[in-house]
Amino acid sequence: KQWYQRRVRGKRFEAMIKEQPEELYCTDTIHDLLISYRDIKDYKSMINFIDSLPNSNSLPSSVPSSLPNSLPNSLPYNNSKTNTLIQYLYAFALERSSTDDHCERDRALEILLSILASNAQNGQISEIPSLCGRIYKKKYMASGRANSDYLDSAIHWYQK
Repeated sequence: KQWYQRRVRGKRFEAMIKEQPEELYCTDTIHDLLISYRDIKDYKSMINFIDSLPNSNSLPSSVPSSLPNSLPNSLPYNNSKTNTLIQYLYAFALERSSTDDHCERDRALEILLSILASNAQNGQISEIPSLCGRIYKKKYMASGRANSDYLDSAIHWYQK
């Protein structure tokens, strides 16, 4: 019952955000909503929410143009740290929601690697290497434990 109440509150909150003009979107509010969905393990809602936000021309420089489908060009970011957190939460949701969908897992890995590349000097979220290791471990398991490169990559990321 408690999970259902949280989900209903999250959906109401999401609707209120979407009623606002795009220029009033606050990254802190978006972050809080994504955290709420994460806490109740509603990863599909996290993905759907980010995918459904209106387009914006204020895409930050930290999202490389080489990743056109990794993160929707939809969030008006004000702060690169919040931007990184939202990207991380999006990748986290993609990884957790993918059961056997290798595309979602690969997409999440692309986002995480781009965060690491763009924030090399600025610091990073400490959970990113662990999530990269988890993705490679899942890829290794999905290969029937045949692809040792995935295992080596998983170990590499877990050791960071």
